[in-house]
Amino acid sequence: NRADTAAPQIDTTGLPKEVKPAFAFGLDAQQLQPVIQMLMFQAGPEAAPVQAQLEAMGLYGPDASTITVVSGYGADRAHMAMRYTNYRQILEKTKMLSTKRVNADVLKRVPADAGWAQITAAKLSGFGDMIAYWAKTAAEQEGRDDVDPMAMIEQQTGINPQRHIFAHLGDYYGAYTSDTTGGGGFMSLAAFMEVTNPGELAKTMARINGMVNQMAQQHAGGYVRIAERKYEDLTVTTLTFPGIPVPLEVSWSLADGWLYGAASPQALLAAVKHARSGKDNLTSNPRFKEMGGAALGDAIQVTFLDTPRLV
Repeated sequence: NRADTAAPQIDTTGLPKEVKPAFAFGLDAQQLQPVIQMLMFQAGPEAAPVQAQLEAMGLYGPDASTITVVSGYGADRAHMAMRYTNYRQILEKTKMLSTKRVNADVLKRVPADAGWAQITAAKLSGFGDMIAYWAKTAAEQEGRDDVDPMAMIEQQTGINPQRHIFAHLGDYYGAYTSDTTGGGGFMSLAAFMEVTNPGELAKTMARINGMVNQMAQQHAGGYVRIAERKYEDLTVTTLTFPGIPVPLEVSWSLADGWLYGAASPQALLAAVKHARSGKDNLTSNPRFKEMGGAALGDAIQVTFLDTPRLV
């Protein structure tokens, strides 16, 4: 491709006024199109799924993005700003663009003593549509008939992921580690996902549990099992490994219109208890507030790292 001999102009306006850029990077994916097309042509039919993935990432196709990253140093911390154009067009194609935004009410599900957290607003009911879009794009590029991956799974299992799972999901999901759920390490990992139809999702989950247990009995000799336990008003489902020293008991449960998951039943119960308690949460974490966490604006994703603690 021909190189532009002019000095590159990289947008650095994302930094605070008093911070001078120490590093700047720019990528114009539109200018990369001839190179990618040449590589795709040489790869032949096998390039179709790669091409679909590149389009989903904004690196190929009519909505190819311009990406800029700039960083600089203030008095006591580093600052970084990233700008990603055409992001909305990319998400609209995947059917997962939500009209919701991350708000303080969703952040309340994360305990104040979290060491890491990420909360996202996305149209989870469109997850199956996203998979179908990728499959259709790949099929068109390979010159073959469209294949419905959801129908294929339903034919094998009797469960259509889009109708029986994704259609019952809402617009928020998140995960975190914290002292509240167990020491702040990996075993304290907890996650949550909004559910719009808990009753129907519970039926699907029960069917999946039954199938997994049947397969485990046939192929794992009883060393893998899904068990259900009652804790007050919660039905907690746990993946167990009887007779094998596996230190994980991944558990999940539906509660109050949310699907919770955790690395252990104890972490799961602590996560649900916190969400119901109304106690201090991420919005009251001093480091989260110091870094501007209270100014959510139009955020569709919030990520928090307690860097001093993690170091």
